[in-house]
Amino acid sequence: MRRSAYITPLALICVDQVIKWYSQHLLPIQGVFLIPGLLGLEPFINPGIAFGIPVPGVLLTVGTTALAIGFGILGVRKAHLGALLVAAGGLSNAIDRIFFGVTFDYLRVGPWSLVNLADGMIIVGLLLFLLHPTPKPTSSPA
Repeated sequence: MRRSAYITPLALICVDQVIKWYSQHLLPIQGVFLIPGLLGLEPFINPGIAFGIPVPGVLLTVGTTALAIGFGILGVRKAHLGALLVAAGGLSNAIDRIFFGVTFDYLRVGPWSLVNLADGMIIVGLLLFLLHPTPKPTSSPA
């Protein structure tokens, strides 16, 4: 994997953190929608995990940070983009939990779900990781 491939997960962490800041400080509380109530930007403070499932804060912060570090190490050692995306998404959400005790969601997807870019990185990363557990070599021996 090229070194530039490591930049993508880091850049996505920055983008996610900027959008989280925007959603909490500049976005109207009622949100801005492309399709009212179904698709748009809406600020939401999530103290739990997916779908707002409650989990004790310390356990959640330590657990998600440990998983992010583990996937990060695996991603670097195996040059696996999927693992790096999981690590980046977990790290971005862990930043929220460490500094604020909650995660900030902002993307309304349907009437039932509010997510953020970090959640998307985790989902896409896990799919890549499960579908391609061993990355293909980037070059063949001469």
